[in-house]
Amino acid sequence: MPTEFFHSGDALFLLAHPDDEFGCFESIRRTVESGHRAIIVFLTNDAKRPDTRARREAESRSVLASLGVDPQCILFVGGELDIPDSELHNHLTVAWRGLRTIFQVEQTISTVYVPAWEGGHHDHDAVHALGVLATEVWAPNAATYQFPLYNSFRIPHPFFRVLYPLSANGQLIRVRISFRHRLRYIGLCMNYPSQRKTWVGLLPFVAPKLLFKGAYSVQPTDRKRLFERPHLGSLFYERRGWLSWDVFEANLKDLISIIRRETDTTVEHIEQKVPPA
Repeated sequence: MPTEFFHSGDALFLLAHPDDEFGCFESIRRTVESGHRAIIVFLTNDAKRPDTRARREAESRSVLASLGVDPQCILFVGGELDIPDSELHNHLTVAWRGLRTIFQVEQTISTVYVPAWEGGHHDHDAVHALGVLATEVWAPNAATYQFPLYNSFRIPHPFFRVLYPLSANGQLIRVRISFRHRLRYIGLCMNYPSQRKTWVGLLPFVAPKLLFKGAYSVQPTDRKRLFERPHLGSLFYERRGWLSWDVFEANLKDLISIIRRETDTTVEHIEQKVPPA
């Protein structure tokens, strides 16, 4: 397993929610400090709480600015397309078309980062699927990597694992973090006051991992995984009563059918790449 990893060039970070960037702080920082652009795209919005939505967006803008991200490269697409938090699985087609525009405009993307396929939050898995499929269709030469956030693999309810990569997702590639930046990232995790309740549960697990492990892992994505449950046993979003895997899988298959119909010039490419729905 490599002990150091960095893929040069402009990078696209596809995220579900403001604050999901905590799982890839180091990759964002390295992209910017290497002189390339980190393009950050959020695919949902807190539509049910407009005041909180504005605060969450401002918090992520501030955190990302501290990492050197150009404000023009922070895109709240979920807000523009009116995709509510926790409802991305019901808006996959809308999100797909939004991503098409981004890939058409951004022709220099060499790397795409997505949340891991891990069954933690269904929005995270939806972003993963969208990112993997969009990259194969519109940026086939780009490398795509996944980073873990949280999941419930082999751990009893109501507990969960944080920053825990699943072996089923393939090769682990270590991203080392200097001690100075570990402390910095722990501090940044405290800069989301609108999500205080969430971070009360996350930070006690995130902080020790960052501080003592000194690295996190990314993994290459694999399209074939989209047609497998992220892991055996109940998924975290199923345990919480948010969604069932069967509904998620059905919506994903519907999206793939639409992609085949709508992508005129790449229908053959999609047929070769994506298993039948």
